[in-house]
Amino acid sequence: MDDGEFLRTFPELQKIKDEELRNKVIAVWQDATQGNIEKLKKITIPNAVRKITLIDHTRRITQMAMAIAIVRRNVNMDWLIAGAILHDVGMVMEQNSAGGDALRVNLLAHPVSSVLLCAKHGLPHEVMHIVSMHEEETGHMLEESIILRHCVDIENEIAMLEKRENK
Repeated sequence: MDDGEFLRTFPELQKIKDEELRNKVIAVWQDATQGNIEKLKKITIPNAVRKITLIDHTRRITQMAMAIAIVRRNVNMDWLIAGAILHDVGMVMEQNSAGGDALRVNLLAHPVSSVLLCAKHGLPHEVMHIVSMHEEETGHMLEESIILRHCVDIENEIAMLEKRENK
């Protein structure tokens, strides 16, 4: 997948002002998908009642986080967008049953594999912290990680509500 195709898939990425950071985020997704955007389009979020793709989930979380950051004003928007776009990148590897590394990656929760991919591509520690903390209750060191975690919680809680209503 070329950079233009990735930017069309995640247009929020264009809001990252730091071009080097933006390129590293793209490199992480290219690595995770092995450059195959069709694979990315087929991945769905497992706990949702309605089938929602990983792309739609990621964009929704990113947009919610950006809206909060605009109100908060003192948030590093580049870090937050990068963290939001990358928070579930490890799910691609979890759902990839082919390849020699798939089994080893499946032993790790997706926040861990997401951070490992980020580290491999030299993302800043702040972004890796945001990604790593998106499912954690405590230990948040950055306002951006708190924002992302609560956006993920909102999405998960609504998905659970939909499941209860559809039983």
